[in-house]
Amino acid sequence: MVETRAPRSSRRSPFPVLVLLLPLVLLVVIGLAGWAMFVGPASPTAGERAVPSVAPSRSVTPTPQPSYTDNGSMNSSALADEYRKAAAKIGPELPPGFSFPNDLPAPADPDLISPAGSGEYEALTFWRCAWTAQFLIDFDARDDKAMKRDLDTLDTWPDWDAVKADDPDGSQGAQWRDEIVQPAREGNIGLLRRLGRGGCSEMPTPDPVSEVTPTA
Repeated sequence: MVETRAPRSSRRSPFPVLVLLLPLVLLVVIGLAGWAMFVGPASPTAGERAVPSVAPSRSVTPTPQPSYTDNGSMNSSALADEYRKAAAKIGPELPPGFSFPNDLPAPADPDLISPAGSGEYEALTFWRCAWTAQFLIDFDARDDKAMKRDLDTLDTWPDWDAVKADDPDGSQGAQWRDEIVQPAREGNIGLLRRLGRGGCSEMPTPDPVSEVTPTA
């Protein structure tokens, strides 16, 4: 009896081939991914619309335009505008070394409605505060001549038109001269000093002087 054996399969296992091809597949995939990153996203076709990138918007509060009512009252923007015009006119009257701020010394409430002349009055208040500050500087320096000049200037505070408009009967002006300026002439500066601290939003100071190196 002849022993028969089942013939061996002539098919080879596919695993060696797959092992050889796997690195090549990985290289192709990595290469395609790198190329896509290099060239960037594909351009839209004719039937597609490109969506532009939009930066996030920021809320901006518009600056109110100067406005006036029928009776001459002003909004905060008109008040600041009147202040700047008055400051430009009064600027030369400030003590040497002082200058007006570009904006109101005390920022106004955006919703504030002020009577006409309030901006000029604010500028004159800064003028009075600057001369008060100058007087206190000269008082500490015991400069009698400068102190007389300062007090003579402060004595004219009630004569400004915007101050007169706020003091129709002149009572406040008389009080200013009798109870504040005159006592200061006599050496009692307590009220003037307290007024400078309490009647000014911020006591003005002379502008800083830049140092100049002398040339040889």
